[in-house]
Amino acid sequence: MISEFKKLKNIEVNSVIYFWFEDDFFVNSIRFLFSEVKKDLKLFRVFPKEDSWEGFANLKSNDFESRINNAIEISEEDVALAKRLWSAFSENDLEELKRLSHETSKVLRKRDLIIHAIKHLKSGKTKSELKELSKKIENFNSFFNEITLKYGIFGLGDLQVKNLIK
Repeated sequence: MISEFKKLKNIEVNSVIYFWFEDDFFVNSIRFLFSEVKKDLKLFRVFPKEDSWEGFANLKSNDFESRINNAIEISEEDVALAKRLWSAFSENDLEELKRLSHETSKVLRKRDLIIHAIKHLKSGKTKSELKELSKKIENFNSFFNEITLKYGIFGLGDLQVKNLIK
């Protein structure tokens, strides 16, 4: 991952970059990435389908072209907002996150839902819910599928889920 950041820092001036970011909780890494990008690049965000948290996983081959054709250019205002969001997130400033969830951005969508989920996770409620659910479902694959459906906003991987239910 570090080598990818180094590549990003060495991209030629006026290059065009398409970010294929999903909308889940870990969109915070997007905010970090935007904070590291040089100003002299043309940046675009490619979106997954908006009506689910599945991201790009279930796209058909003909969906990719339509996704890139509907990419939205990332403005300097979007990058500035991303930096403020990243700062508030990394400083655990939930009030600032809440305030920033109302800022306008076509690129950083679903912030209100994501910020609500962050507050829920930090309160310990999500961890408790996951532990309770894990007691009801014996098979981890079935349990993980249920997590993906109910808690897709977090974009949790299997190891993250295992660590949360310890």
